Amino acid sequence: MTEFLNELTRRATHGDQAALAALLERVDPQLRARLHGKIAAKWQSVLELDDVLQVTYAEAFLKIADFEARGETTIVDWLTRIAENNLRDAVKGLGRQKRPDPARRVTRQESAGEQARSLLGVLGGGDPTASRVFSADEAARLLRQA
Repeated sequence: MTEFLNELTRRATHGDQAALAALLERVDPQLRARLHGKIAAKWQSVLELDDVLQVTYAEAFLKIADFEARGETTIVDWLTRIAENNLRDAVKGLGRQKRPDPARRVTRQESAGEQARSLLGVLGGGDPTASRVFSADEAARLLRQA
């Protein structure tokens, strides 16, 4: 079995895309086993292992010529490293999406009235109209009283 994988790897690194496809199909169960449980529970509703592997396999097609087996390093080790990096990048991206837009933050540099209007603008959304400005001023006054 190992000899067969080595031959597929050799052919894949020399540009044989069919060999690479067969190789990825063969090592998929091993790769899945290595990555099992690495997606934190809080991300499992928006990120699946298949998503990570799809990007990993696309990257493998683009970078297979760069793979060199060294010592005990195997194609599965190489793919695992790529997949773990892709997983880390995906989680970072999801984490960034959770942060609020800096343009919509209420800052401390504003006066109390401006802070209240900013906060109400963020919460209420939309463009300021005469009635919204009046309502915001009234709400700011009530907020200061409280």
